[in-house]
Amino acid sequence: MNKLLHIILAVALSAVMPSFASDGRQLKVPLMLDTKRMAIWDGPGIRTTFFVKGCPLRCIWCHNPESWAMDGGLEMSVDEILDIVKADSVSNVSFSGGDPFYQADEFTELARRIKEETGKTIWCWTGFTLEEIEAD
Repeated sequence: MNKLLHIILAVALSAVMPSFASDGRQLKVPLMLDTKRMAIWDGPGIRTTFFVKGCPLRCIWCHNPESWAMDGGLEMSVDEILDIVKADSVSNVSFSGGDPFYQADEFTELARRIKEETGKTIWCWTGFTLEEIEAD
């Protein structure tokens, strides 16, 4: 199946087959900017990096200002992202942005499933401090 058809089918299916968290909550579909496989700059070793959409922090050191807006991007279900992770037996995983914590429910569920189903390490790049995340 060609890549465009696969993306169209995946988006169509995610609209009719919602994802659910382990506690039964229905998840929104994560909004992605890009995926880079075999990345060596987003954490230790070789990684698959998922760049997400959305970040109002506007950090002056941001490497991805094109990811700040929440519009545009590609909707991908947790299952679709997990399939990409599982297809690569070598790489660990990084979430970058935008900021994954603006889609915290979806990425928390994704991280839980990655750890349970693959045991891969996960790095999450964010503009928030640990104290800010724990307070929320």
